Amino acid sequence: MLGRYELLRPLARGGMAEVFLARRRVGGVEKRLVIKRLRRDHHRDPRFLEMFVREAQLSMSLVQQNVVPVFDFGRIGDDVFLAMEYIDGKDLGSTLAQLRDTGLPPILAAFVAGECAHALDHAHGRKDPVIHRDVTPRNVLLSWAGEVKLADFGIAAVVGEVAGQFGTPGYMAPEQANGGACDGRVDVYALGIVLWESVIGDHVRPIGSRLITLAAARSGELPPISDAVPPPLAAIIACATARAPADRYASARAFSDALDGYIVAERARDPGPAPGKRLAEWLAIRWQGKRDEPAGEVAAIPGGFVTFLDDGADGVRGSHTQRSAAETADAGDGIAAEASPVPKSVERPATRSPVAAPRSRQTIALVVALVAVAGLALLVWSFAGDPRRARAVPPDGRAAVAASAPDAVSPADAPIDAVAMPIDAAVVSLDAAVAPLDARLAIRPGQPRARPDAAPIDALGPAAVLRPIMIGATPWAYFTIDGDPTRHETPMTLRLAVGAHRVTFSNPELGVSRTVTVNVPEEGEARHVEKMR
Repeated sequence: MLGRYELLRPLARGGMAEVFLARRRVGGVEKRLVIKRLRRDHHRDPRFLEMFVREAQLSMSLVQQNVVPVFDFGRIGDDVFLAMEYIDGKDLGSTLAQLRDTGLPPILAAFVAGECAHALDHAHGRKDPVIHRDVTPRNVLLSWAGEVKLADFGIAAVVGEVAGQFGTPGYMAPEQANGGACDGRVDVYALGIVLWESVIGDHVRPIGSRLITLAAARSGELPPISDAVPPPLAAIIACATARAPADRYASARAFSDALDGYIVAERARDPGPAPGKRLAEWLAIRWQGKRDEPAGEVAAIPGGFVTFLDDGADGVRGSHTQRSAAETADAGDGIAAEASPVPKSVERPATRSPVAAPRSRQTIALVVALVAVAGLALLVWSFAGDPRRARAVPPDGRAAVAASAPDAVSPADAPIDAVAMPIDAAVVSLDAAVAPLDARLAIRPGQPRARPDAAPIDALGPAAVLRPIMIGATPWAYFTIDGDPTRHETPMTLRLAVGAHRVTFSNPELGVSRTVTVNVPEEGEARHVEKMR
């Protein structure tokens, strides 16, 4: 359990976060969703917290049919998480990998890219334009019903704040790869590469080495567009992936208009079903009906929680604390009272108060509503940090951040470290940021505040040194690391602590499973490829 959410199984794990399939049950109604949780080895690092909070702020502000909606953000104990819509389907990257060199029919590739362009147009068209900066096939989600959603604004940024090598080298525009100033046209470029790969069914840039891929991105060199791409679509791809930003489509909307024109012309030539229906049929054939089914359950996480959503909206008595969940377990919320310890910031009274009179209930409801509105605004402010409560970090402190799950796929596809730089400004710890919110939402008159038992950041000692390692297998395999139940699939680049790690490989098709020791060196990139035959 994670507060009100029941974690069903892990979906992916990246350098910064873990992703789980989850559900929430209330009154016999079940809602499937996805939980993205900051990795526990990073939850006390203010730099990772800042990135995660930034993602929450941007993602929750984007509301458009082709953007994966994020509807909750908060913490339980020391865990910080996002709750987002569950897209029942597959991502474009794994779909293309199912059968290399066999891409989507051109009209479907144009449809998928056009839907993503609508999402980017929404993000770019805000008062403060937001650039995604990591448009890749792995971040394009395709539902079994033929819907297309753009996911993971984990390294998105507002125009004017954008500079530096952020993103995935295989899809970077030259100005992005060279660390220059960027605008929405870097997303147009990346989406052009995604469209190109969707048609040919393979990578456009070399994928053997991250450095080679990054060098290609910096130069802006691209191979000739193959004859497999119809000339009208090839012209659209060429414009979207032009080396100079001025030679590309001026906006995601202009790119979308060009794709719409191509689709209209193709449908006039071959009417057939609507593109969305064709995509659903194509996915069913490509995956041969294989759908992921939830299995297993992750152990409960103790501690009080604070989230963006108000439990009171669901008829839950109380405020943003674990007490609320415990008191309503008998209402069918699926949360056991026995598994809900007293939160750090609240001491449970010995007895419950008698039921209030109707007029008192109205008064309490009004107060709760006012507190909820105030808490909504306060939550973002509290997580963003207050300079008056800031804690300085030594100027030579550094943190290495890999891809937000589930993007780490191969050395070339894995995003470049997003925050590998000194932090000169003061930062705020999670406990310091959330404590005022606990005080406003959880403490009632006459209730003393319990002393937090969490150790301060300064008392935790030095952070583990992480280094990249690419883990692969021939022909392929699932793998877990050091007993962690999270299952990964080769090839994948991860960041692990320096030293020895026990990696368990399994290939169900071959019936092979083995555990080996893999060493992560102190310097450079490591690589381990296990032979499963």
